[in-house]
Amino acid sequence: MARTSVKKNMVKSVNYINKDFSDFRDNLVEFAKIYFPNTYNDFNESSPGMMFIEMAAYVGDVLSYYVDSQFKESLLAYAEEKKNVYNIAQSFGYKPVVTSAADVVLDVFQVVPALNDQPDLRYGLTVKAGTTIQATSNNTTFRTIEDVNFKSSDLSNNMESSIFESNSGIPTKFLLKKQVKAQSGDIVTEFFDFGSAEKYSELRLSNADVIEIISCTDTDGNTWSEVDSLARDTIFEEMENNVDNDPVSAIDGQTAPYILKLKKTSRRFTTYIDQDDKVVFRFGAGISDNPDEEVIPNPTSVGSNLPGSPSYLTTAFDPSNFLKTKTFGLAPANTTLTIEYSFGGGLDDNVQSGDISRITSITFEINDKLDELLTPKLDQSAIKIDKAITA
Repeated sequence: MARTSVKKNMVKSVNYINKDFSDFRDNLVEFAKIYFPNTYNDFNESSPGMMFIEMAAYVGDVLSYYVDSQFKESLLAYAEEKKNVYNIAQSFGYKPVVTSAADVVLDVFQVVPALNDQPDLRYGLTVKAGTTIQATSNNTTFRTIEDVNFKSSDLSNNMESSIFESNSGIPTKFLLKKQVKAQSGDIVTEFFDFGSAEKYSELRLSNADVIEIISCTDTDGNTWSEVDSLARDTIFEEMENNVDNDPVSAIDGQTAPYILKLKKTSRRFTTYIDQDDKVVFRFGAGISDNPDEEVIPNPTSVGSNLPGSPSYLTTAFDPSNFLKTKTFGLAPANTTLTIEYSFGGGLDDNVQSGDISRITSITFEINDKLDELLTPKLDQSAIKIDKAITA
């Protein structure tokens, strides 16, 4: 009896390094022999006791496998499941590239009148980014990703000119040529309806292999901008370098036709790629139409009679209100978002040089001061997008 009492009071040692079925079974048998010698000692392979020991070893083996598997899937270098690879990569700030568009450089031409034996750049157009051209062989659509400004010749996009027509050796028209980058991809528009505001609401595009989000606007015409993080409340906006946009920089308008300006926006979103290679939009947490000062009042301003300060709190202060401010952007509410994007890419979009020549849509700007002079002369036939130079 004394020996049995000592056994009961012993601290039982457990081996934590077992990883597979046989190790679990052998350790359970050894455990029973040491700590329960008088309780059970039939360890024959066909005994009922061994059946329960092997069942416990089986459970341990399965649990050990899933623990190891889940730990491995938490490390980017060893993860195998696509959704885990995507989630880990995006948590590090890297967005997986699921497709690649065909990139080309297009030659764009415009005919302008001559002025003192030189091209009259007053007639120069600005062909806006987003002009679409199709390849004649497989109808692949290409979209220009930057403006083509024939009103100036800057260092980054030099313009070539040649005599197009002449009269008695005197030039009457010139042919201007510039190059512009374009990408392949089918362009589609989707609509998403939103009711009452919800924090961090999400939407999912129906097509996979998205190349670029072109635009996102709501019913009121407001533009929603993509940012790297919802905490970022500013974006860069490209605009023409003129007196209206920046009187100081406009002095260098010929050499720097475009400038970037920092713009603050509360309508913003981030995107991530899900396991089906589809893009998911995530919006902000601002669900209140009231100013942030009303959602989270400044205690030093309440009752101060300062302009715009509340005289008293209408409701009890709730710390959760911090999650309802516009700090991380607005959540869309009672509106319809119109999202235009391009998708596709891959080897099927590759075409031969000279095959991209059919204009399907084009938008251009003219000089307002010469509107009456230019309008009779403008013709889409005067604008030609010729060949594609494959990268």
